[in-house]
Amino acid sequence: MLPYVGFLFRCYSTPDFDVPAGFCAQLIRQFGQALLVSGDEDQVIASPSEAVSVDGTDAGRGASDEGGSKGGGSHNVKLLAIMDSVACVLIVSYYHNAMNRRSNFVGTSCALTRGLMKVGDTWSMLVLRDVALGLTKFDQLRASLGIAPNILSRRLRSLTEAGVLERRKYSERPTREEYLLTQAGSDFLPVLYVIAEWGLHHNGEGRVTRLSDTETGAFVRPIVIDKVTGLDLLDRPIRLTLDDIKDHA
Repeated sequence: MLPYVGFLFRCYSTPDFDVPAGFCAQLIRQFGQALLVSGDEDQVIASPSEAVSVDGTDAGRGASDEGGSKGGGSHNVKLLAIMDSVACVLIVSYYHNAMNRRSNFVGTSCALTRGLMKVGDTWSMLVLRDVALGLTKFDQLRASLGIAPNILSRRLRSLTEAGVLERRKYSERPTREEYLLTQAGSDFLPVLYVIAEWGLHHNGEGRVTRLSDTETGAFVRPIVIDKVTGLDLLDRPIRLTLDDIKDHA
């Protein structure tokens, strides 16, 4: 029982699980049916795939049959009601948490958290990668990423609202738009390059793409340096210090 319930709540609490609420609610309902017991001394547990009536008796067997339900109906109805209530609470609380998950970070003093709020998931970063490579139209992005249209639409809307992408109309009839990097989006490209280099170093076995200079063809090895001193950040001890930034040039 405990692993089953634990699985349900892990589904519910996973931020990137797109359809947890309805899925978990269905599992909870089946779980409640699986707990339905007859009035037999052996307390036979009904399978979720078996039809069970609301009074707890097997749909293929009446209460008057030998081994049928003997007064367990009330208990079973209450059990199903409880499981249904849990399912409803999960659905409501999940969508409430989903709506507030990002707002919980609003006003945070952590610069890393603020950055992740803008582009902090895999699809968003891959969209920015492809737009930087010239794939600016919806169909181009969808074909390149192999992404579902609804997920791509959500990422494009989120990146546009975050000020990382901007829409530009390139056709009046029919109305068609493309997506271009804003200054904020262009400023994020070096971050993508460093992530690519990290992936090459730590997960780069086999054939893999590498960054190269478009003019010389030479491979590029991006690193992160301190703009003030020019030193590699890997060579410097770093800590987080609270600062009141008015102009971050």
